[in-house]
Amino acid sequence: AFSNTRLTNCVFERDSSLAGLSGAIYYPAALQSQNTSSLVLDSCVFRKNVSPEGTCLFYNGNLSSSTPGVQFFCRIKNCTFEENIAKNSDGGAYLMVTSYGGKIIAEVVDCVFRNNLSGTYTSTISAVAGSEIEVYLDRCIFTGNRHRNSPTNTCFATQSGTSDGSAINKAITKINNCLFAHNGGGVAMHSGRTNYVTTNITNCTFFENNKYIFVHSWDTLYNQSGGFYNNLFIDNCIVWEPGTDLIKMFYNNDSDNLSMYGYHINHTLLSLQDSTGVPGSLEAFGDGLIFDQYPLFEDTAAGNFRLQVCSPAVGKGNSATLDAGLLSDLDGLDRIRYGAVDLGAYEQQDSCEIVNISEPGIFSGLRIWPNPSASGQVYFQVMGAFTGEGFFRVLNSWGQEIYRQPIVLQSVNMVDLGYLPSGIYQVSVETRDDVSSGKWIKL
Repeated sequence: AFSNTRLTNCVFERDSSLAGLSGAIYYPAALQSQNTSSLVLDSCVFRKNVSPEGTCLFYNGNLSSSTPGVQFFCRIKNCTFEENIAKNSDGGAYLMVTSYGGKIIAEVVDCVFRNNLSGTYTSTISAVAGSEIEVYLDRCIFTGNRHRNSPTNTCFATQSGTSDGSAINKAITKINNCLFAHNGGGVAMHSGRTNYVTTNITNCTFFENNKYIFVHSWDTLYNQSGGFYNNLFIDNCIVWEPGTDLIKMFYNNDSDNLSMYGYHINHTLLSLQDSTGVPGSLEAFGDGLIFDQYPLFEDTAAGNFRLQVCSPAVGKGNSATLDAGLLSDLDGLDRIRYGAVDLGAYEQQDSCEIVNISEPGIFSGLRIWPNPSASGQVYFQVMGAFTGEGFFRVLNSWGQEIYRQPIVLQSVNMVDLGYLPSGIYQVSVETRDDVSSGKWIKL
């Protein structure tokens, strides 16, 4: 049997439950005939709901072995979860638990999770009793979410319950183009000793999320012949977390056996000064890492985590790690703009270029950015001469002067040429003694 539910443009506000069920949507898999079910939440708002757990959505799998193999497909898109409270446990936003021997496939796309409070995790999906989960997060924002019960609690978690080898759980999670800022934690991937867990976090931005940013379970059994594992791959990300250290940033959920085994980190900018001091760190840290260089966000105080055009994170990613079809960033703009993917959730749409043309020649050149420019705002700097009066000139492709403005040179200068049509222009800065010039492209 198949059950299909779709909710579009719905608002759930100030709903509550005191009996352990969801305050908004409770979706049980209790019917023997309900072997497969699906739920789509499209453009819905969940605000200020309260329950012990699974406040906005609680999918409660059937753990009876008499009705095994129930499958649940869930798609949540364009939804907002704001100021909801799970008083006791998981899921200020949602909680999903598999059925006995069943499977959950969940897609969460273009959603915002803001200022939710949970006992443990804001959003949780759990595999138990020999079941499987596949989870896909894309272009989601987590900001201001908090947790009560433990410092290692996070915004998003998957859990593969403890198994004894007879009921092995499997979990695949992919998190792309997501922003985690000012939360009580980052992401957690928990697992029992005899499970298979793989997580890929790609092109995400993490900023000031308390102390425990990545948490995953690791066990010495993973190195043995059983083949069990909990692997966490972090690629093309920005992790700017100056309030924590190496151990807490990449925590293995065992204070008595600290290590970084199972972590795989490549082409990522980290607030850390170095990558040594924990067992497994040499294996965990790979290619293309940038340490202790501020990524030059536009305006973190205003919640703008887009990159400035000359950020050290621009063009430093590995495009080969992107999933097929992953064509847009958190803004929905082109994911790869100039050859190589940027780090973090946002792709810079302009480029930073230094033009080294100078005549007759005491200046070392003219720095122009963004170049090309989509907006038409142009910043420039005369290398080697930071002050003085002169003119800023723009010539078209025919050599005709189309713009001329007197300037007093500062260390960084700006003009707005947004009115110009797309094309290639020659720009120059002239002072009494010298001229610095270069090519500029208006998109």
